[in-house]
Order: sequence, then structure tokens, then C-alpha cells
Amino acid sequence: MNGYLSEIPNNGRNIESQIMVKLLQQLCFSSCELPNISAKTSTALKPILATDVEMDADNYAVYQYKLYTSPVLDRFEYQCSIDRGEVDHWPIEFLHPSKSRVKVDKEVYKSIEDFCKKVYNTDGNVYANPMIDKFGRCAVNGQTYSSDFNSTDRGSVVKALFVLKDSNELQPYFGIIRFFFKVCVTLTYDTSNGKKNEVFENSLAYVTWMCFKTPQIDKTTGLYMVNDAFYEQDRVMSPRRFLNRCALAPTGRKGAASYYVTELPR
Repeated sequence: MNGYLSEIPNNGRNIESQIMVKLLQQLCFSSCELPNISAKTSTALKPILATDVEMDADNYAVYQYKLYTSPVLDRFEYQCSIDRGEVDHWPIEFLHPSKSRVKVDKEVYKSIEDFCKKVYNTDGNVYANPMIDKFGRCAVNGQTYSSDFNSTDRGSVVKALFVLKDSNELQPYFGIIRFFFKVCVTLTYDTSNGKKNEVFENSLAYVTWMCFKTPQIDKTTGLYMVNDAFYEQDRVMSPRRFLNRCALAPTGRKGAASYYVTELPR
């Protein structure tokens, strides 16, 4: 990246915007278009299991999308098992900066609690510890992602698989990673010998999802446009749903703030 920066002519001011102009001019954008807001996930993909595929750092997105959208007998339960971490050879590594035993606010805790109840989907009680360990960066799917909790937020814009409202379907959307965290979840069951507790540690991310300015690609630039508003749903997710890092560039248009989104090269 340093070599790339040194080759860019600049006036010594506001280098970030100049880099973005070059990226917009030179990058070859993904041929896999995002769907319209109302689109549904295709169920025509060939079934594929995590243990059936050898991980390929250059093919994470394809592997991941097929895995999450596999038309298995109970696709929702299959997706939940991936979110719980019940999958082989799909590591998540959290990186510094970090802070241990952070008590989250009520809004964040509600999102964590709702996520855990959904993915564990059990008849027993599900309790998420309100004390979490926070992290600023995460290595997953062949890339290192940042967040607002890091000293720099570069790399915190992400394209990831988002749960559509009022359904269990997943589609690619753009979001901003606020922080990564580990949380302990306790499941309590009634058994013939009394109550039984099981404790699981989950590696998750807190992401806010950006609203599209329009659901179609901008004809002038060939890019999607988002604004500074966010969808109020499903903010907790597994980093395994991340598809690619992205960058935002102001559109310069009048009215409410809006941005072009471009995917960064791996």
C-alpha cells in the first residue's frame, strides 16, 4: 500500500479523498451485484457442507455465500449452526486493540440477547452475559477488518450477509463495523436430574447497516449509493458473514449526505 501511495500525484492535502478518486477510477468492481431491497435469495445453489470444502483464501466469498444459502433440509438451522461456530476449518481471530469485561448499554445488550436467542433456538433459557470482551480488529475469510473501536476506522466498512426483515433469508448489504466482541452465553435446561447449564463463548461483531439511497446502481458511476441512515435491525452477527472490505466516497450531491460504495481489492 505504501508503494501505491507514493505513486499517486497529490497536492499535499486531503490525501484520503485523492486516493479514493484513484480507486474509483482504477478498481475492477465485483461482477456479483447486490440485489434490490425486495429481492429474495435464490435457492437453486447446489448443497454444500463446511466439511466438504477445502478452504481457499482466494475463494472465501464464493465458499461462504454457497454455505450460507445451501438449500439443506433446514436452512435456517444450518445458518444458525454456522453463527454458533459449529463449523470446521473456518477460523475467526480477534486482534488488538482490546478491552476486557466491558459492560454494554441496554440497546447493545438487547441486540446481543435477541441474536443469541435466535441462533440457539432452544426450549431452555438463554442468558447472554452483559460483560463482553471488545476488540478493534478481526482476521476472517482471508482479510483483516477494522472497526470504530480501532484507532483508525479504515477497513470498517464491509459488505456482508444481512438478514432480511421478517424472514430468515440472507442477502449482501453494506454496513459499518462498530466493534468485535466475545460474549459468554449460558443455556439452562430442565433434565430428569434437575437443571443443567451449558456455557458457550461466541465471537461476534456489532454492525450498523447502511440504507441504500436507491436500490439500483448509479448509472453514471456503476456504483451503489448509500446514505447516512441505518436499518434498525439485526446488528449482531458472526464475522463469518463478511464478504469483503469496502470504502465510501461522498457523492457531492445536494441534499442529505450520500456516498458511493466501492469494494476494495483483496
